[in-house]
Amino acid sequence: MLTTLERCASPVIRYRTGDITHLTREPCDCGRTLPRIAQVKKRLTETIFYKGLKLEREYVRALMETLGEIVHPYFWKMEFLGGMENQSARVTVLPRGAVSSAEAESRVADAVLKGIGIHAEVASMTRHDLQAMEKGKFKHFDDRRTSI
Repeated sequence: MLTTLERCASPVIRYRTGDITHLTREPCDCGRTLPRIAQVKKRLTETIFYKGLKLEREYVRALMETLGEIVHPYFWKMEFLGGMENQSARVTVLPRGAVSSAEAESRVADAVLKGIGIHAEVASMTRHDLQAMEKGKFKHFDDRRTSI
């Protein structure tokens, strides 16, 4: 949340930008010495909160890329289901080459548990899933929880 504090005659206006940043008091290159907002580190929307854990989307993407020999690094989806009391995670993947669906699901479940620390139900994609992906932009993350 960003707020203007310098204007005495203006009402305090707050902006929920979703940016993660901090206030810096280092002098600016232009010579100003007033506090200012530092460069944005990341957006809050890039973080998924699941059962008390903060999952960074980029970290999950990188983890899936390391599994590129057993599952396709682009065709995967992580869904979050349920409500506050019964949250669950499901990962759907597309096995690659001669890797069986059962082997791919087992190895992905192990990698997600070791890499992220969550137990996820893992399933293989069907032809219907692939056809749906071709119709529009594919979302890697889908938060279907009713309340967090």
